[in-house]
Amino acid sequence: MRIFERREKREELATKLREMGYYVRLHAYEYLVMWNGKILCTIYIFPLENTCIVNYNKEISGEKPKKKVYEIVNVIKTLDPNIKIMVKETPKSKNI
Repeated sequence: MRIFERREKREELATKLREMGYYVRLHAYEYLVMWNGKILCTIYIFPLENTCIVNYNKEISGEKPKKKVYEIVNVIKTLDPNIKIMVKETPKSKNI
């Protein structure tokens, strides 16, 4: 069994992120992570492939948000050192 197949490990990740000061909403294998009232990133875990995709909000400017995303990646790696993590920018949203 892969580590993130277990519900307890997914909840542990959410708890660790909350302890770091993030707002986290967890649903199954998806996380919405907010920082300073804005969506910082979404996390999608695919336990059968042992992969994780972190989509970060590029509309939050500055280096600090990117640093925060990599702090989150490090937390994921502490729980599962063997997981493959892809970090991507979310596309810019369009006004309709």
